[in-house]
Amino acid sequence: MFDWAQRGGASTHQYRGFYDAGERSTTHCTQCNRAIRHCYSLHDLSMRSFVIGTCCFNNYGGTKAYEQLQAAKTLQEATKSAIIRDTRLYGALTSVQDRRKQWRRARRQALTLIREYQKANGAWLPKGLFALRAEAIKLPRDYKRPAYALRWYSIHTEKLVAMTDVPARSI
Repeated sequence: MFDWAQRGGASTHQYRGFYDAGERSTTHCTQCNRAIRHCYSLHDLSMRSFVIGTCCFNNYGGTKAYEQLQAAKTLQEATKSAIIRDTRLYGALTSVQDRRKQWRRARRQALTLIREYQKANGAWLPKGLFALRAEAIKLPRDYKRPAYALRWYSIHTEKLVAMTDVPARSI
């Protein structure tokens, strides 16, 4: 348990900082020994650090450290909610970027396959490679919604991969 006599009174503790220990935190509050996720670091009189949670903020009522702890709690909650909101809003956009990279990779492989065939056999393409070239030169339009762009990239990437595998075996 926390030794108030050795560590000094609540008015002598200085606020140092805060951090999020994560959902599966094994960190415990120094004063009440509860498992805590949001940790607030303090220094005692001899400048030794210890960590508390929101469960023990009441011990610091009326002190400068209490105001700092409340401000840190507000900042930490705002940061957490902003991260959740940004993940929800922009998560789909990062998916679009990932799908676009996959589509570009598949498109590059298809065009390389076509170029190699033309280099080896001339300008005329067999039916399978002609269809592959027609699919590879298709470009996406600008979509207002990320879901539509995701669908387009997924469909065309699958087509390119499937069509690339067939001619590669027949050449």
